[in-house]
Parts: sequence; C-alpha cells; structure tokens
Amino acid sequence: LNLPFEGVYYGEDSRCFNFNIHEGTSKHIPMAYCLRTECDNSLNAIKVIIGEDILFCDHDGQVKKFPGHETITFECPRLATICPHFICPANCSGRGVCDYSQNNAKCNCFDPEDKTSGCYGPNFIEENENISIEVLDLTNRMITKDKLDS
Repeated sequence: LNLPFEGVYYGEDSRCFNFNIHEGTSKHIPMAYCLRTECDNSLNAIKVIIGEDILFCDHDGQVKKFPGHETITFECPRLATICPHFICPANCSGRGVCDYSQNNAKCNCFDPEDKTSGCYGPNFIEENENISIEVLDLTNRMITKDKLDS
C-alpha cells in the first residue's frame, strides 16, 4: 500500500483526520491525512469528499471506513472545529438543551425568562454580538458597564 493514497487532499477546504491502518486483528498504524470537507447545513454534518465518494460525519469521533480500502479507517473530528455554527453557544451553559433540528443550533433555556443565545442567565445582555454584563450593587440597583468604568 503506497501512501498517501487516492482521496488525500491538501487545500484551503481540507481538514486533517486521524487515520488507522489495520494490519491483522490487533495491530494498527496511526497516521494523519487531510481530506476535502464542507459543512452540510441541511444535515448538520461534515461532508467528507474522497475522490468521487462522499461520506458524512454527523457526530464527534465517529469512525468511517476509507472508500476502497477495507483496512483503513478515519475518525471524524469535532463538529465544532469544522462547522462551529452547528453547535449551540457555550453548549447552553448547562442551563438549557441544544436544538440541533435547525440550520443553526439554538438553545432552549430551562428558565423561560432567559432569552440569551447561550442560556447565560436573564441578567446577561447581548447587544449585536458585543456582549455587556449588568450586575447588581449592594443596594440592588443595576450598575451598567459605563458606571463600572468610572
């Protein structure tokens, strides 16, 4: 087997994958090769293009057989590293459940008052991707960032 083999691709739209070349029942040789990838928004999956073959990685660490080589497998990378828009902000901060059924994953917060994108809490304010925080002083009055800066 001459490596690299057909389907390995190095370019702006490639990402590197962990490979295993299996020899016999217990021995394997770990390698790393790059493959052409795209984010498939309709499936919330990484599309891996290997020559004329297309495989899909729909969860982290998924193991796939390399087309045309029964003894070669590769491990799918974390979805968040290739297609970060598939993952909920801050994984919903442990205060909600991520809804992956939409093109862009969205948090459904446990607290109905929490309308933030990452379930950061009802006192957290998001402004056009510029994030500011309001805190309560000892008298329970709201202090905004501009008051804290002075």
